[in-house]
Amino acid sequence: NKMVASGRSALSMLLLLLLMLLITVADGMPFARLVQRMSRRPSSTNDGNITNACTYGPHRRRRPPLLSLSFWGYLTSNNNKRRASSSSPSSSSTSTVLSCSSVAEEEENEQHHASQATLEDKPPPEQKKLGESVHLQLDSEAMTTKVVVTEGDDGSEKELKQPIRKRKKTILLSYTDPKTKKTYTGLNISRRRFEAWLQYTLPNSFSSSRNRILKKDAISKQELIHILPKVREDLRNKWKARQLLCDRTELLTVYTSDKQQQDDADSSRKELNNSKNKSPKTKKRGGFGDLLQLYADRFHGILLDEQEEGTDILYHLLSKEYGVEETKLLSAASFQQQGPKEQVRILKHFLEWFRAKFPYYYDRCDACGASYKDEPPPAVVINNDMQDGAVPADEEQRILTNQEEGTFLGYVFPSELELQGKAGRTELYQCHKCHHYTRFPRFNKAHTVWDTQRGRCGEYSMLLYRMLRSVGHIQTARWIVDWADHVWAEIWLNDNKGWVHLDPCEAAVDQPLLYQEWGKQQTYIVGFSTSSPTIQDLTTNYTSEDMEAIEKRRDESPQQFAESIAKTAEKLQTRIANFTATTTT
Repeated sequence: NKMVASGRSALSMLLLLLLMLLITVADGMPFARLVQRMSRRPSSTNDGNITNACTYGPHRRRRPPLLSLSFWGYLTSNNNKRRASSSSPSSSSTSTVLSCSSVAEEEENEQHHASQATLEDKPPPEQKKLGESVHLQLDSEAMTTKVVVTEGDDGSEKELKQPIRKRKKTILLSYTDPKTKKTYTGLNISRRRFEAWLQYTLPNSFSSSRNRILKKDAISKQELIHILPKVREDLRNKWKARQLLCDRTELLTVYTSDKQQQDDADSSRKELNNSKNKSPKTKKRGGFGDLLQLYADRFHGILLDEQEEGTDILYHLLSKEYGVEETKLLSAASFQQQGPKEQVRILKHFLEWFRAKFPYYYDRCDACGASYKDEPPPAVVINNDMQDGAVPADEEQRILTNQEEGTFLGYVFPSELELQGKAGRTELYQCHKCHHYTRFPRFNKAHTVWDTQRGRCGEYSMLLYRMLRSVGHIQTARWIVDWADHVWAEIWLNDNKGWVHLDPCEAAVDQPLLYQEWGKQQTYIVGFSTSSPTIQDLTTNYTSEDMEAIEKRRDESPQQFAESIAKTAEKLQTRIANFTATTTT
């Protein structure tokens, strides 16, 4: 009996080992490594990580019993982890820690023991939501791109920029007026917005009913993947003729690279003919160099506007509206004699007054005062069963589009009166309540912005900069441009405090990390001044990130970036050399 019992035990053990061998071979684990795994205890490495088991501390757990289901899940899950980690260059310590964390969670919650997450399976962290601010957050590269780490062919890590939202095609809508035979175009505009603009632009060609819908074949649609220079020039002509409505004016802007591309057209063709396999390298349109030159031209325009108007006008307006004594405290002669704390107090008081007098404009109707942002219309319940009284499919889409787009129709070329205020473009809105049309010209003339008291950061930063210069801060004030769609000013304070951030829209003084709290990933922040240096990179002043993280988001190398700054600054310095500012003593 003892011999039979011993034989049965040996046979059972043999069958058990055979079963283990079949399972491990099916999973790709060598049998010797399995035996080693069963006999080895957790061991700590020099760097504090734990190999082949859970980490010590709050997540340290004993290995499951040999014949339990948890043990088989433990083996197969770790074996799968080893497969996944072998295909990536990640370190063994990282994969081990992840495996141990998964086992600890598995024992605490057995219904999830089969789902073991690897580093690649983890979802990306949610992007921090923008904080509430008066500033209108617009589309920009810093807000619409993300950096993704990928593995190169040689196993090294490479960082690529991926657009979050990027339009692949350019949509053109066209309508020919039967009376005037003129063709009106919508650039990347929906049909609803285009029809509303046509009714505004051609009131005599449409019925008085604001709900009139054109026939489907009355408006033609064209999709373009590439915008040729000839098409771009035609769009610019329509823009100046006030026959174009667009959602953005970037396609119409004349950049430095556009002029250079036209000058180098012949040489490019020669290079293409000489090397059929290689296409000539062209400078990226709308890149850093183009935008930097554009903002430098804008800064020079601010100085020319000051030269035309003089500083006396703004100084007297400040004395009348802000107060004589308050204006004297703000003047450079008195301001520089104050201590840093008193200077900050004076600036905060001034910006609070500024924000109250010059409110941030969104879309308020000139007729009834309604605002889509403050009072959005209620959600529309649509009957999809198409029974009696149901909304037709095309009208359903029209209502949904109306809800999504709000009151903004697009940008149009300024009127003759608006051009007197040096408006570069005009935003057109249609009220969602009374259907009245409201125009919002983007003025570049300081006196006009003061009179209308309507603007955003572009108008108000320019006005603030002009005000500071009007009270004597000629060399101690500068204009700041953030490529992530914001503009503000800076002023120099005493006792080595240096340049201090001034945001007129937020009434913020010395809060450089404010925009990072909004969720912005700063890429380019540049200061413009009449003193040397006329152009300076200030990006690191407005973010807690180091320069290495900032450069990863930039399209240019550090050398190209520095060359663009130096080249544009040299041109601006030459233009400022002949500029003489008039100040109030």
